[in-house]
Amino acid sequence: MSLLKQNTLETGKAASENVVLKCGDCLHFTGSPHPSIGQACSLIGVKKFATAPNCYTANVHVFRKVSPQTLTLLSSIISSFSPSQSKVLMGLLKQQASLQTRYNISFLERVFFKIGDDYLDNYFAGFALGLGPQKEILIVGSDFMKNSQTSVVASLMRESVLTLSEFKKERQQLIDSGRLYAPRGKGKVDIPEVLDDYEPPTIETSVDLLEKRAQPKVKRSSVLQIRDNT
Repeated sequence: MSLLKQNTLETGKAASENVVLKCGDCLHFTGSPHPSIGQACSLIGVKKFATAPNCYTANVHVFRKVSPQTLTLLSSIISSFSPSQSKVLMGLLKQQASLQTRYNISFLERVFFKIGDDYLDNYFAGFALGLGPQKEILIVGSDFMKNSQTSVVASLMRESVLTLSEFKKERQQLIDSGRLYAPRGKGKVDIPEVLDDYEPPTIETSVDLLEKRAQPKVKRSSVLQIRDNT
């Protein structure tokens, strides 16, 4: 099979799994008459599950049951997005049904994954966003044991992703076995043979010192709590 044909088949498969606009979700299907027809489309034989044409108008009446507080929160989030981020969000929302159907994981559900050996401080907490081309889960997250403001993006198969209930079990096992902190290699300083030319590293010249200054300190005594708010 040629690569072009294979890609075409995969594209068709992805399109069938993604959510597409349907006539049943249109404002003019059963409610407000279509302006060019003079009556609701359902009265002239249009099927509910037909793919919506260009005249589709979103049925905003479905938001009547959404609280004003929820809409206010949604507005504040969307208004902070760039046009590019808004387009990507729209694509993820169209795909969220596939994520739920395939893995029983909801869009923006909190999930956990690790990078490296099985120690608690190698785990990241993130949010499930969607599916990749190989049906891997796309995640954005940050270090679980650190209050890091820098996010990472991961693309992982389902077996490498833990839901909250799965992570709680794994977390308890790691705590019970004392596997909180992964062994870290100590940094080495190369001291030249001519000691007169040696200058000790300072906060301006040492990357390690800069990183320690930049990263918030985590008290190990608080590890026993291990973020019970998850």
